[in-house]
Amino acid sequence: MGKKHHNKSIIPKKEASAAQQPDEFSQMSMEDFNGWKLEGDRAHVIASIKFIQHDFQCFSDWSKQDMKTFWNFINKLHKYNWKNLLATGGKVAKTGLAPTVIPIYKYPDNRFRRSIQNLVEMFELRVDNTKRVHGFRDGPVFFICWLDKNHRICA
Repeated sequence: MGKKHHNKSIIPKKEASAAQQPDEFSQMSMEDFNGWKLEGDRAHVIASIKFIQHDFQCFSDWSKQDMKTFWNFINKLHKYNWKNLLATGGKVAKTGLAPTVIPIYKYPDNRFRRSIQNLVEMFELRVDNTKRVHGFRDGPVFFICWLDKNHRICA
């Protein structure tokens, strides 16, 4: 079993047996792996925690169930391209992850916020009914900067 060099799959497939279920990665296309390389809003969303402000809230503040919800959110987020993600926002009829622009002054005042305040537009994404993550976009990447499990930042 070797790597395939066409658009179907680049992951080696395992020998199938009657008891095995299909491996979700064996069904992935080149676009699944390289969708982030597409231009503009066609690019698939990538999440990064490079700039997370753990002094406000840290993953250790989240329960095991909260973390399960977070990882489900990340899996869902990675299925979007930017065009489709941005279409779930809106003033009234928000759906899906509901990106909402948040003024920079609403965020905790720290060196990081002051360093980015004139460089990026901050927005939140809905993890679930109460949990949010806040960050900014640079190309295909959504940089998560603040975890907000109780939706406190906008309170």
